[in-house]
Amino acid sequence: MKGKTHGNAPFSIRMPAELRTHVKGMAGARKVSEAAYICALIEADMGKRSRRPSRQHVMWRQELAKIHAAIIYCGKQASSGQVDYRRQPNVVTDGLLDVVKAILRLEDEVRGK
Repeated sequence: MKGKTHGNAPFSIRMPAELRTHVKGMAGARKVSEAAYICALIEADMGKRSRRPSRQHVMWRQELAKIHAAIIYCGKQASSGQVDYRRQPNVVTDGLLDVVKAILRLEDEVRGK
């Protein structure tokens, strides 16, 4: 034997040209390597669960859910007719402004700024 393999054992497969082209396109669209794309397909076929999301990922999803709920609330307020725009002209605009600020804060957190 010529040396030890560390981690994953080597694996090769011969694919027809059209399948190879399809794999290249799908891997490129998902911004992963072809090998990672094929591994993901095999794992999905085997029924393996994906890794648990990180705590930060869960926090981002919760923040996005709050933002989504706020947008829906503003839309319902604007279409329900419950707001008297003569007394409170900027209710919906202020709500949307808060949502945009929350989106920008979340974007900064995701990018690490």
